[in-house]
Amino acid sequence: MTKLRTAFWALGWLYWLSSTVVLVLACIAGEVGGLHFSWSSIFSIGLPLCFINMVVATTIAFFFHRRLAVGMLGLMLISLYWAHNTFAFRIPTEFSMAKQPSHIRLLSWNVQQNGVCLKSDTANPSNSNYRLANILRRYQPDIISMQDFGEYHDSSIYISSIALVKKASGLPYHYYFAGVNQLWQNGASKYGTIIFSKWPIVGIDTAVIETNPYVKELAGLATIQHPTMPFCVANFHLKSMYINPAIPFVRDTAVSLGDTLPLSNAGFIDKVQFFAKVHHKQTRIIQQFLPYQQPLLITGDFNNVPGSYSYNTIKKNYTDVFLAKGSGWGRTYYNYSPTLRIDHVFCSPQWQPIQVTIPNTGNISDHYPIIADLLLTKP
Repeated sequence: MTKLRTAFWALGWLYWLSSTVVLVLACIAGEVGGLHFSWSSIFSIGLPLCFINMVVATTIAFFFHRRLAVGMLGLMLISLYWAHNTFAFRIPTEFSMAKQPSHIRLLSWNVQQNGVCLKSDTANPSNSNYRLANILRRYQPDIISMQDFGEYHDSSIYISSIALVKKASGLPYHYYFAGVNQLWQNGASKYGTIIFSKWPIVGIDTAVIETNPYVKELAGLATIQHPTMPFCVANFHLKSMYINPAIPFVRDTAVSLGDTLPLSNAGFIDKVQFFAKVHHKQTRIIQQFLPYQQPLLITGDFNNVPGSYSYNTIKKNYTDVFLAKGSGWGRTYYNYSPTLRIDHVFCSPQWQPIQVTIPNTGNISDHYPIIADLLLTKP
């Protein structure tokens, strides 16, 4: 009986200690980054589960060791500084489709190269571009910020993706931050991020966040001449981790493009560790690129969850629109865990978030869009 009790306490202490260590590492990971801690992204992804586990461990400890439980509770409360970004503690409210005249509706979406824009298939209701156009017509955004956006050159086979979005949204202005001109599996195309606007785009700036002989990825910044005051919209796409090996580009093309080399066949942990370092470098470039002291909306596919180094670094001095007006986990990636909110919209203090939604758009893309209404206030 004594040996059994000793084993029970040993397992209990091991569980409490390991829960504490893992939670601390998950919190530190978001501050250190992948260049200094290659496991940072892995721990950041697990932060919500680590916090929930800590709640369970602390509850159990209260029944067996009160002093230990008090210490764990204190650590848990400190960890809320990082963990609270992973979940919006608000009662769900219905998104109002009616736009107020003073509000600006923003849609940010990784459209996964927006499907194949075949002329013969555009009117097919099951076509991803047809359904994407219906989303734009339904929500009627004033600003559209898209990542992973493809434009196909062969006009005899493909329609223009830009023309399709403009027609569906009614937005007359755009700027395409096309960073790649490669022969992809769907034909010769441009690839990058793009911003569509209801108002004139009067200024453009770019920063190269990735380059090699085959791939060039840009972070883009558009200055928009709004009647109230000019404001900027930043748009970028941090490097994909190529987690899904079923994607043809990852399986067949990554090596030929010299992009990720043998990582296309690597395991989950190897990929996440490798791209934690890549994202760390890209985040530093973006941090220096973003303007200060002017109204700014930051949009992008971060490929990083809240609590990660990229999220924490770029979010400083800005408001996460989803945390301000959303509820729940807010997943933006439809695979794997419901905690994967890897696309984000931040706003500077001149903006007041009004409402936000992340609609389930099915398999139009492997990401869901973030749609937000905001009010631009005078300084």
